[in-house]
Parts: sequence; structure tokens; C-alpha cells
Amino acid sequence: MSDARHQAARWFTRLLELPAEHPERNRFAQWLAADPRHAEEYQAFAALWEGFARRPRRWRGRLKASGGGGCWLAACHEMTG
Repeated sequence: MSDARHQAARWFTRLLELPAEHPERNRFAQWLAADPRHAEEYQAFAALWEGFARRPRRWRGRLKASGGGGCWLAACHEMTG
């Protein structure tokens, strides 16, 4: 997995849990602006996650309960990217 893809996966899963006004979001904005690949990779995760959100709640609950959502998301993106 590329560094940009790995970082995007970490940011994406981290931001899912942060409040809108959390100071770490400023660091994310800086990371996003630092390299066009960051935005590309982040958007790829957002699109993948949106696809998961359309799945039945029962399926999403299992993913969340496993605690491995971020790792699983990164693995899926790696296979499809």
C-alpha cells in the first residue's frame, strides 16, 4: 500500500469519530493540501465507505463491532485500487 493510501485510510477512519470542530481536523486540512495524491486517495476511501453505507444495517454493525473497519476498508481499497 502506498504511503498516501495508508495515510488516507488512517485519516478517513480517524475523522469518522472526530467532532466537526476538533483541532486535529486542521492537521487533516494541511495534509490534504500538501499533495494532490492525498485528496485522490482520501476521496477513494470516501467513495468506498459510501458504498458500505448503502449496505444493510446488520452488515455494517458486524463491521463496526469487529473494530477492524479501518483495516478492512484499507484492504478493500488496496484490492480495488
